[in-house]
Amino acid sequence: MVSLKSVVVLFAILICSLEISAQWDQYDAVWSGKPGRMMVHMDLKDRSPILDLPYLLEINQTGLDCDDRGFMKKLEMRVVERLSQSVDSILSVEMYVEDVGRLIYQCTTKDYFYIQDSSSAVQLLDMLDGLSVDYKIIKDENWKLYEDFIYPDEFLIQTMINSKIIYVLQSEDFNFDQKVQLKHFASFASDDDRDDYRRFLIQQNFKIEALDDTESSALPYMITGSRSDKLVIDKLSNITLRLNQRAISLNGTYDGWELEIEE
Repeated sequence: MVSLKSVVVLFAILICSLEISAQWDQYDAVWSGKPGRMMVHMDLKDRSPILDLPYLLEINQTGLDCDDRGFMKKLEMRVVERLSQSVDSILSVEMYVEDVGRLIYQCTTKDYFYIQDSSSAVQLLDMLDGLSVDYKIIKDENWKLYEDFIYPDEFLIQTMINSKIIYVLQSEDFNFDQKVQLKHFASFASDDDRDDYRRFLIQQNFKIEALDDTESSALPYMITGSRSDKLVIDKLSNITLRLNQRAISLNGTYDGWELEIEE
């Protein structure tokens, strides 16, 4: 836990990008005006589509005990998890399977698997310890559902990263009504690209704090800009999204933000 009793220094993207690229992560979003949660196998993005897995299997389960957001409570989620693990285990014995996501929405869960053979999967699921499994299988050889529905878009990725830091600050009773100075960092391959980014930051009312050069990086031209903003997740994620997109357009990287708070 980060303590606010002295100085807090948080590099949101530098820390959390390690977590975001881990095998699984999750995000909350709204579908048809109602809240839901998507759990995602993030590492598969770089491998998608896997040509040996042209079929998408969707396992549906409905709960009886859910909270006011439509999320199943712990006991029912254990039942969901057991069935999901059983499906994965029985299919994996016979074929190549990748578990890619789970949607929790309106007192239901949908588990998504890409599988190698649809005919064999039907036979195996119908024999799953006598259980009745509600499922459907579609052909999705381009992994369109994973790319367009399960995997988060750029804004949601920023929200996933920033929310981890927001969560830490919430546990420390941080005052989110106040504006705080955030330092943002980016790196570039050339001085010209950095200079374009500098002008972009100035246009967005950032103060340029530092221009640093290093020989130990493929992107040796670094820049630090600062601005006072409220740590409201949607607004913060819009800020970091713009900074990230602009850095990428200039063949650079947005390296994250830093928050310093003194008691």
